[in-house]
Amino acid sequence: MRLPDPPLVLITDRRQARLPLTDVVEAALVHLPADSDAIASRALLGPGKLLGVSLHTVSEARAIDPNVVDYAIAGPAFETPSKPGYGPAIGQKGLAEIARAASVPVLAIGGLNATRAAELLAALPVGIAVMGGVMRAADPGQEVKALLSTLAGAAHRESAFL
Repeated sequence: MRLPDPPLVLITDRRQARLPLTDVVEAALVHLPADSDAIASRALLGPGKLLGVSLHTVSEARAIDPNVVDYAIAGPAFETPSKPGYGPAIGQKGLAEIARAASVPVLAIGGLNATRAAELLAALPVGIAVMGGVMRAADPGQEVKALLSTLAGAAHRESAFL
């Protein structure tokens, strides 16, 4: 299973949505919180569905079974009002360590906007996941366009070095 291209995942939260959730998001994917039963979820979904899990540590990244889980979302990259209490921000260094330890593609999450996403993409994650920044945006479409532009720029810079 391959990640979407570009690798941007939106995590929804109707409590944070400034607009009706259906206006903010047209479609959603199944994504599991940390400490979820990925094996049971895979059995329920079957092999043809994209399955991701959240993680916060290198040890959680090492424990991922790539035969069950397709991708991981690591964070919080930065302090975020969306998920207070999920531990300190892991920053670029922590994200790089998690990405190296994981046997699946890793996306960054936590306090991201287009500028911060550009900073983090140098730390090895293949993409980003966003929630609050889009949910709370006055113009969710414009926020997503800025994020997609950042991802496209990162992909272009990366391909120039290959």
